Amino acid sequence: MGDAGWKQFERRMASKLGGKRRGPDVSDDQGGKTDIILPPDSWGVECKLLGRIGYGDILAAVQQAERNAGEHQTPIAITKRKRDLDDNALVSMRLKTWLEWYGPSPSGEPELDQAGGLQVTVPKSFCPKCGAGLEPTTCRLCCPSEGCDYSLNCSDLGTE
Repeated sequence: MGDAGWKQFERRMASKLGGKRRGPDVSDDQGGKTDIILPPDSWGVECKLLGRIGYGDILAAVQQAERNAGEHQTPIAITKRKRDLDDNALVSMRLKTWLEWYGPSPSGEPELDQAGGLQVTVPKSFCPKCGAGLEPTTCRLCCPSEGCDYSLNCSDLGTE
């Protein structure tokens, strides 16, 4: 009997995200329940490979990701129709979650970059180059990934 299509899909998504597919042969120290094992401060991922996808399917996948994500993981669902290309898979989260991470500034006014375009505020706890969780040091957040030199100092964070 061949490997189930949904298992193959989960493995491919885990590979793209730099994680491992949860399965009987894969476990993590925290005992999390997401489909893909990633660092505790990154994403809580639910993968769904479906014959037909409707709004209810996507919402159910996001809700499952919310239930299973670790305390410091952002819940997302990756859904795809069978026989579609992986590049056409959808990454979904609730609007409330998206606004918490990427929404407008606390003043409620959108922040504009120097060219006048909308500036999206990226969470300060993740490296924008490699996605690893940033580690705090004295007046800096540094990426711990080998070969990645990304860091933020207090002036970058606006907390001088």
